[in-house]
Amino acid sequence: MDYMMKRLSSWILNVDNIFASISLVLIISVTVVGVFMRFIVGEPLQWTEEMTLALFVWFTFLGASVVTKEDGHVGIDFFVEKFNPAFKKAAFLFREIVLLFLNAFVFVYLGTQLTTQAAAKLTPVLRISYVYIDIAIVLSGVFATIHIISRMINTWNKNKEHSTIREEENGFQSGSQKEAKA
Repeated sequence: MDYMMKRLSSWILNVDNIFASISLVLIISVTVVGVFMRFIVGEPLQWTEEMTLALFVWFTFLGASVVTKEDGHVGIDFFVEKFNPAFKKAAFLFREIVLLFLNAFVFVYLGTQLTTQAAAKLTPVLRISYVYIDIAIVLSGVFATIHIISRMINTWNKNKEHSTIREEENGFQSGSQKEAKA
């Protein structure tokens, strides 16, 4: 049972990766088909540009969620690195709380309002509702919120200073981590 829960949790934490990857593959595929039909066959498909733009919205917002999961957003930690581990942890948790509220408000709350307002609006060529495009904003916000909460819980439970997934994978240690081990 524990194995199934870990597997389900892993899938949930990676679903944004999966959808972002699918979006990128579809963007490339639709673009190649559109170029082929326009320049080789001489019969352009009207829907390819619109579909590519919709997929690009999905790719962009889900990609932002993936970057949030990997803690890859730009940050300035020059001053924070100079403080002791307890202050670093407090600064990290403060940053995460700010990100959590901003993310929940902008992407989830305002994204939901945008999506509901777009219900009656249709795309010009494909005639699909903008809800199917704009919902990517809300889903991205939900996934990013889950990732932020997960990072906060992990940091709080580990009782250690913050290190990113990328740092852990690459074996990177900050100066204070190296000194602690020495």
